[in-house]
Amino acid sequence: MITTIQLNDDVKMALSKMKISNKETYEDVIVRMIKQIDESKNDKIDILKKGYEEMSQTSSSINDEWSSADKQWD
Repeated sequence: MITTIQLNDDVKMALSKMKISNKETYEDVIVRMIKQIDESKNDKIDILKKGYEEMSQTSSSINDEWSSADKQWD
């Protein structure tokens, strides 16, 4: 199903500047932008996961160090 949307002139000009070729449609430009946003989100999620894993490992190491320190005091 094809739907018509209304765009302000400045939005249309911005989309035109984003075209890779003259044959590319506005839909192509929008779909490419959506894919780029999705990839960016996935990259950020991966970075956050790695950061949380590193923090978890650091916390575990600190806990181990404190556990051995407790045993030394006993």
